[in-house]
Amino acid sequence: MKHNCRVFDARRHLDPRDRSHRAAILCWPTTEQWATARLDHDRQWQIHSLKEAAHELARDNQPINGATLAPLLFLNEQRELVWKQSERIKEIQRRHNKKADDANKPRDRFFNPPVRCPNRARGISLRLLRDRYNRKDIAEARKLAEKLVQ
Repeated sequence: MKHNCRVFDARRHLDPRDRSHRAAILCWPTTEQWATARLDHDRQWQIHSLKEAAHELARDNQPINGATLAPLLFLNEQRELVWKQSERIKEIQRRHNKKADDANKPRDRFFNPPVRCPNRARGISLRLLRDRYNRKDIAEARKLAEKLVQ
């Protein structure tokens, strides 16, 4: 992060009279363009997480609708990353414990610290689901998930 902000505003910090800076100023996105790109990225992440949740439901032979999708979705991308990382750590610990049990060795208590995840649960409210996704998004995710499972 430069200058304590999320987006480095090159136009403000570069000299337009300097020839090498002019090209950077022309090519650098404006604040509005950064905001649009951020919204596009967020929307792409939302659709991607919806498709992942629909695929998980289809794989488990459960109905794909708003009530079953909401508990599998995440509030934001950061929470998704934290949850997936904690699940990965739990899986490594399970494998390590199984290996120790198979070899009749004591479990390593230092390898198995408790996983501290501030937001352990995943899931969003039905209201947020309806605000984020329309019927077309859910139908497309259902269609893709059913095609992948077959």
